[in-house]
Amino acid sequence: MGGQNHQPCRQYLPISTQLSRFISLSRSDLELANIALEDLILVEIGSKPESGVDFYDEINRRLSSSGSNLLQALSSVQEIDKRMDELDFVDLPTLKTIDIDQLGIRFVGSAIVNIVAWQKIAELMKSGGFRLVLEDFANSIQLLYNLTQNLLKKMEGLRTAAEQLRISDIIEENLPGNFKNIFAQLYTKWAEFNQSFLASSMLSTELWYAANGYSSILPVKIEEIAV
Repeated sequence: MGGQNHQPCRQYLPISTQLSRFISLSRSDLELANIALEDLILVEIGSKPESGVDFYDEINRRLSSSGSNLLQALSSVQEIDKRMDELDFVDLPTLKTIDIDQLGIRFVGSAIVNIVAWQKIAELMKSGGFRLVLEDFANSIQLLYNLTQNLLKKMEGLRTAAEQLRISDIIEENLPGNFKNIFAQLYTKWAEFNQSFLASSMLSTELWYAANGYSSILPVKIEEIAV
């Protein structure tokens, strides 16, 4: 989405937008899988029993699609890294002239970023620049993919339970096959990654604006200081 897309400079904008799009698609698929699960539960507890297999198949289809889009996102990260090598990428000079910590305080105060995510991205940028952030993205996306595959594998073993309208029983009674812990792990990692990705986007965009003499995202002028 526009608020999440990175902008280190125009040469990388198509690739960074592609990365953001695959991440958005993957996250959307996860939510649609969850909606299908909720539909399945509603069928099971409804007064008119009907087959829940279609919803069960939709859960697995969406989780599979989410994983595929994560692999595409990982390929996009690799493409960005390759493009950076080809163009002899160097971080914007404003990385060394803007008080990133003060910028973070103002962003957090304006409810633009999460403070923990900003602190993480700020430290990565100050120690290794955008390349280190990109490496962190790759590690996070790989973990999201692994967690998605774990959940998909768990769900694929529940077809008989879905046919017997017993998914809700498994969840409510914590019976063998319960997948709530795996689902929670995946959601938690997604929440963490989303916040970090957004914080990085806001930082890279602000550095780009400042480097080109554009106005700040914030309603106040960002002071540049010598580091």
